Amino acid sequence: MNWRYRLLRIDSFAGLSVGLGMLLLSNWLTVWYQLPKSFILLIALANIAYGCFSFSLTLREKRPLNLIVLLVIANLVWAVLCLRWVLIFAQKASFFGLAHLLAEALFVGGLAYLEWRYRDFLLKDP
Repeated sequence: MNWRYRLLRIDSFAGLSVGLGMLLLSNWLTVWYQLPKSFILLIALANIAYGCFSFSLTLREKRPLNLIVLLVIANLVWAVLCLRWVLIFAQKASFFGLAHLLAEALFVGGLAYLEWRYRDFLLKDP
């Protein structure tokens, strides 16, 4: 199977695993990241919701272009929000908290690029 067809599965797995991991470790991450627990939970729940949406697309044989575009826009918006939060929390968060936000911005920004570039592959199952 061509790797481009797996983008949605990778996207879904990433969102769900990060979200569930953060949810389960939220007490520990609050201390380690030096960020408010409500903020950690926001990120966790947003990732879970996004992962569920992305997973729902993997179940379709044919995917409407507007849903792929929505996925790309969601990734871009999340990347921008993560970068904004790096600036907002620069004085408060630990290195690890800022690194997480920066890594998440780069990862989802990269996914947005790949999903837009290979949108024709994502419109259908192989």
